[in-house]
Amino acid sequence: MLSVNTVPLVTASVASTTQVNDDIALMQPLLLLGLLVAHLLADFYLQPYSWVESRNKKHARSPHVYAHALIHGLLASIAMYLFAKNVSNTTLILGCSAIAVSHYVIDIIKSYCPKNTAFFLLDQFAHLFIIFCVFVFLTGQTELIHHYANNIQSQHVAVLLAYLAVLKPSSIVIKQLLSPWSNDVLSTSKRGPALLMHSH
Repeated sequence: MLSVNTVPLVTASVASTTQVNDDIALMQPLLLLGLLVAHLLADFYLQPYSWVESRNKKHARSPHVYAHALIHGLLASIAMYLFAKNVSNTTLILGCSAIAVSHYVIDIIKSYCPKNTAFFLLDQFAHLFIIFCVFVFLTGQTELIHHYANNIQSQHVAVLLAYLAVLKPSSIVIKQLLSPWSNDVLSTSKRGPALLMHSH
């Protein structure tokens, strides 16, 4: 049986534990959101189109690929510094390196792929998957992977299949159906300057 003097100590301990759990529950989603914001900034706001063209032409020989990966690592490190709690400097360095190196590898692979919506979405999915894995590594929430893996159901696979079908086969069918009209438009646009020249 607890004594009178023990009750305040137990109460204080429970309150302290609750506060720590609240901090972890609050900071973990902020860390994930911070990593996602860092990815969006680096990929869509801090990457000039000239860098994309250089990557697609020169592939691994393009210096812009390295600069782009370093920007991802830098912004990810800022997000980790702001929102990651109880994580050692070594762990933070490993997390930033994983994001930077994986982004470099994925972008090099993408530079050899066709430039269409399906490969764009596949590229973004690969980046987001790496970010989620780094988030799990930093927070030690390995149970999240088991949770999502065990909750994959047939409807999830069906939705994925539907997206894949819409993105690629359907686009090919639409392209084939519209090809006669698109050819007419292209031929007309090519004749336009010549017609204007002869009209003066």
